[in-house]
Amino acid sequence: MGTLNANQLIKGAEDKKSARTPFERDWQRINKLIYPLGTGFGGDTALGASSHEAVLDNTAELASELLAAALHGMLTNPATKWFAIRAQNDKLNENERVAVWLEQVAGIMYSVFNSPRLNFAPQQHEKNMDLVNYGTGCMFIAEKNGEWPIFQTRALSEIYLGEDGEGRVDKVDRWFKLSAEQAVSKFKGNPGDKVAEFAASDDPKKRAHEFEFIHCTGPRTERDPGKGDNLNMPFMSAYVNVDEKHLISESGYPEWPWTTPRWTKRAREPYGRGCGHKAMRDTSMLQRSMKVQIRGVEKLVDPPLQVPDDGVFGSIRMTSAAINHVRADLLQYPGGGIRPISTGARPDIGEDFMGGSRERIERSFYNHLLQMMRDPRMTATQVIQIAEETLRVLGPMLGRMQSEDLGPMVDRVFAILQRAGAFPPPPPELDNQELKVEYVSPVAKAQRLSEARGVTQTLEVMAPIIQADPTVLDNVENDLTFRHVAELFDWPMDTLRAADRVIEIRKGRAEAAQQEAQKQDLIEGAGAAAKLLPAMAGGNGGMGAAQGGVQ
Repeated sequence: MGTLNANQLIKGAEDKKSARTPFERDWQRINKLIYPLGTGFGGDTALGASSHEAVLDNTAELASELLAAALHGMLTNPATKWFAIRAQNDKLNENERVAVWLEQVAGIMYSVFNSPRLNFAPQQHEKNMDLVNYGTGCMFIAEKNGEWPIFQTRALSEIYLGEDGEGRVDKVDRWFKLSAEQAVSKFKGNPGDKVAEFAASDDPKKRAHEFEFIHCTGPRTERDPGKGDNLNMPFMSAYVNVDEKHLISESGYPEWPWTTPRWTKRAREPYGRGCGHKAMRDTSMLQRSMKVQIRGVEKLVDPPLQVPDDGVFGSIRMTSAAINHVRADLLQYPGGGIRPISTGARPDIGEDFMGGSRERIERSFYNHLLQMMRDPRMTATQVIQIAEETLRVLGPMLGRMQSEDLGPMVDRVFAILQRAGAFPPPPPELDNQELKVEYVSPVAKAQRLSEARGVTQTLEVMAPIIQADPTVLDNVENDLTFRHVAELFDWPMDTLRAADRVIEIRKGRAEAAQQEAQKQDLIEGAGAAAKLLPAMAGGNGGMGAAQGGVQ
C-alpha cells in the first residue's frame, strides 16, 4: 500500500460533495422537466419509477435528444473519419513510410471505437445527453486486462469534480453503491470485514444490502518517476469503503482516465452549464401553460352543465345517447332544461402562446440550425453557408469538447493500444518523435474547408490577370498547395506519393525529355547533312572542271 489514508480520502470527497450542492437545485429541475431519463439528484430513484409525471409537453426532451445525436454525428460519427494521427514535425508527415504507418494506427483505433463490444457509441451518446442538459458529461476509460479500452459513461449524480489552477478537471471522486455480493466480486479479497460478512450470510437481504464506496482519482503528489509500478504513476487511484472507513485498494494510471467536457462554464466553477439551463424557464412555463390549455379544451369538449333547480327527474345521465327527463314547462323557454355553460375559452390563443415557448426552447438547443442543414431543397452553397453559421455559433463549445473530451479520449486509447502492442512497429523516422491528434470530423472539415475555398476563390478572381500574365503563378508553391488541399479533403495518404518520390519522378522525366531532345537534334542534324552532301558534291566537281580549263 502507498501513503493514502481512507479518512483523508473520505474527507476530500465530502468537501467536493458539499461544493457541488448549489448546482444540484438546477439539475433537479432539468431532470424533472427536460431530461426525465437522467439519474436523479438528492436521493436514489427507485428502479422502474415513472419519470415523466411532470412532463406534459416533451418539446425540450426531444430538442435535447436531437442536439446530442447531432453532436455524435458531427464529432464522432462511426461512418466517417473524425480524427487523424500526425507527427508533431510536419515534415515527417510527407514521408511515405511515416504517412502509411500513421494511417494504419488510426485505422486500428477506429476499429476500437467502432467495436460493438467496447461500447463507445452508446456511451458517448449518454455523455452527450448529460452534457447538453446539465452542462457536464463524464466518461471513464478503463483498461481491460492491459489490452483494450472500455468506455463507461458515469451518471453526473455520482460524480464530484475538482480543478487545477488552470481550470482543468484533474480530480474526480465517484460515489456509488454496491450490494455485498457485488462488492466481494469487484474487490476480491479486501472489500471490508462487514461487507465480507454480509456477502457470506445465508440471509438474502444481507447479501443484497448496499454499501457505499468512493473511487478517488487525481494527480499523485509523491512518487518516484523512475519506478514504473502502479504506486508511482502520474495519477493515483483508490477505492474506499465509506461505511467502514476502509481503504480497499490503491493503484494508478499512466495517463488521465477521465473525460469531463463542460458545455460552457463560469470561472472557478468545476461544473458546466448546458442548454438545459437556458431552456429551463421556458420549459417550466410551457408545462404550466399546457395544464391550462388542457383544462380549457376539456371544458369545450365536455362543458359543465347548468340545470334548473328542481327541474330534472332523477340524476343527470352523461353517456352517449342518454335521455334525461325534465319538467315540460321548462321546454317552452329558449335554452330551457339541461344546457352547457359556454366558458368562452380560446384554445387557439393558448396554442399561439405555447408556440413561442416551444420555439425559444428549440433555439436554446440550436435545433433551428440543425433542422436548416437537413432541408433537401438547399443548394450546396446554401449548405456551406449554414454550416459556417452553425460553426460560428457552436464554435466555442465544440472547441471546448475537442480539448476536454476528444483529445484526452484519443490520447488515452492510443496509449492503451500502444502498451498492448496493437500497433505495427513504427518506422525509424519516428524514433523519439512526438505525435499529435488532428480532428477531421465533418465539423472540423467544414472549419478547414474555408481554406480550400480561399484557394479556389483566389484563382477565380485572379483568372483574368493569370490569363494576361501567367508569370504571376510563380508566387504559388503548387506542390504545397496540392498537398494542403488534398489533406483538407481527406485524401488517403497511402495513395499519395511521398515528396522525395515526386522529385525522383520529375528528375527521371526531365532526363528522359533531355535525352529525347538530344536524339531529335541528332536526327534533325543528320537530315540536314544528308540534304547538304549532294550539293556540296556537285559544287566541288564544277570547281575542279573550271580549274582544269584554266590550266
